[in-house]
Amino acid sequence: MRLNNVNFIKIIQLIFMSAFLLVLTACSSRSPIPMASAEKVLAATPAPSEPILKNGDVIDVGFVGSSDLIKTPYRIAAGDILRVDVMDHPSLSKERVVVLQDGYISVPLIGRIKAAQMGVDQLGEILRNAYKSEDIVKPKVVVSVEQSQDPITPLLQLVSRNGQYVPLRFIIGHSDTIDLPFIEPVNVQTTLSDLRRSIKQKYHEQYGERLYVMVRLLERAPPVVYVIGEVTRPGPVPYTMPYSPLMAVASAGGLIPTAESSDVRLFRRQADNTYLNWSIDLAARLDKGESASDQFELLPSDIIYVPKTGIAEANQFVEQYIRKMIPLQFGVGFSYSINDGSNN
Repeated sequence: MRLNNVNFIKIIQLIFMSAFLLVLTACSSRSPIPMASAEKVLAATPAPSEPILKNGDVIDVGFVGSSDLIKTPYRIAAGDILRVDVMDHPSLSKERVVVLQDGYISVPLIGRIKAAQMGVDQLGEILRNAYKSEDIVKPKVVVSVEQSQDPITPLLQLVSRNGQYVPLRFIIGHSDTIDLPFIEPVNVQTTLSDLRRSIKQKYHEQYGERLYVMVRLLERAPPVVYVIGEVTRPGPVPYTMPYSPLMAVASAGGLIPTAESSDVRLFRRQADNTYLNWSIDLAARLDKGESASDQFELLPSDIIYVPKTGIAEANQFVEQYIRKMIPLQFGVGFSYSINDGSNN
């Protein structure tokens, strides 16, 4: 069987056009959504509330030991190394007295005695009374801390500079969390109030009332609207009031030839982190101007998505798939024969 070049090209053209029309039909059948109007968009505007922290916001977290604020006495902790001096009784004095994990220490003549969670003066008074009960005449006991193993000490040393506590500064980025010293990562995709509450709770679980934590917002990132899809410069654009979808698209450099301007999508985040979305016919607004019902303002963090036209999507499909599946170049003078195995 012999197939001349004309018939073969016609068959290929028929296959090509069928695939093209199928893709064009699929691309043009986007899920219908409500058309945007001033009434609908205004009704979906979230009630004023504390905003969610976003990329570019700057916060700082400061730490101060509570003893530095209210001058509370140091509390002995497990792992501390103490020195016990009994004046005029050197045999009863002892250096490097280790506070065991159960909170007890061992001293001459008295033996084991509870020391953890006490101030040094309080422990000294307890030891003085204990020695008196052992017939030591007018014992004078001085307890001092030679080495502290208090878990709060490394934290305060970390944030201390020249005797001053320096806050740790963070810029909110694309990560959902920030890493703070000695606690688990903290979620930042929330409000400042919730972030402050979460950080304070985590440190309170570690250090109780002995640590005071401050969380402040130093700077908010400039508000933006996100314009993505078929525009010249997709990405965030600065937000100023008033700000309409047309202005946002213009700030992104305008539409490119493959843009479907009659079905631009507007997405608006709600308080429960879901998104409402509407369709905007920018083509009609460009041709006829905006009617009163079409006039509404965008809000910071709104998202404008400009899709491709059905033709553009079909062309992309042809370029990516059909030409890869049929990588033959057809031209004038091309001939192709299929031999059925016979010599005829």
